Amino acid sequence: MRIESLIWELPKQKSEWRHAYQMFNESDGEHLPKQLVHGERANFTLSDEDYSWSLRFAGQFLKELKDSEISGVRLVVTTSINQSVKVKLEQELINRLKEAKEFARKQKSKKDAAN
Repeated sequence: MRIESLIWELPKQKSEWRHAYQMFNESDGEHLPKQLVHGERANFTLSDEDYSWSLRFAGQFLKELKDSEISGVRLVVTTSINQSVKVKLEQELINRLKEAKEFARKQKSKKDAAN
């Protein structure tokens, strides 16, 4: 079996689901697609110690969502055997995304006020 992709599924906006493919850098560990043999695991990591990933993600994909809708974001793992698994986000990540969204909103307000 192969893990084909990791896709962020964002709650409906105007009755349509939105999706964003997660891309990985050389330093992020595993790469896609990832072949798995019996009993093998894959670890995909996103470095966010400096909030750079969460700020980018929130600024690009979450700005139109209400805070209550952020908990509806899912990570979808697609496989070569036509099976997908939807993963709920941990509360810590939900809180981090809410903080990043608020920070991005404030930065945009400051930028707009300066112009």
